[in-house]
Amino acid sequence: MSERKTGQKLQKNELRALMDDPQVRSWRAIMHAFKSILSELEKGLTQDNCSLSRFQILLLLYFDPKMPAVEIAKNMSVTRGNISQFIRRMEEDGLVKSVIEKGRKRPVYALTGKGKILFERLFPGHIERVKKMAPPLNEKTIRSLSQTPNP
Repeated sequence: MSERKTGQKLQKNELRALMDDPQVRSWRAIMHAFKSILSELEKGLTQDNCSLSRFQILLLLYFDPKMPAVEIAKNMSVTRGNISQFIRRMEEDGLVKSVIEKGRKRPVYALTGKGKILFERLFPGHIERVKKMAPPLNEKTIRSLSQTPNP
């Protein structure tokens, strides 16, 4: 395929050829798997009376016990405003507490005992659903996917 000037239209057959590129096919397969797995995991969490966002916050704070809202937002790829709403609701439900550490102006967040108990109840079932859906990947593929640049 010849190089084109910026803004010049590609023909439909040229666009279709781009879809057949091995890397593009891999990307499409990854996106399909991501969408399918995420949808099923979300259904399972909903049956357990938990949203995916709530579960993600529980997961983050369980394994990293104190985290500022900006870090939670970054890990979840959402805005700080969205996280503030989620955290406020979780505080109201007694799952999360804010802690202002010495020398910090903004609070960090941690799970309460109730939050830890909820996560420990939800996590094994969630992992079972993951195992049923996600194929095991070899270490080379896992490393490669894990090292994909994050914008």
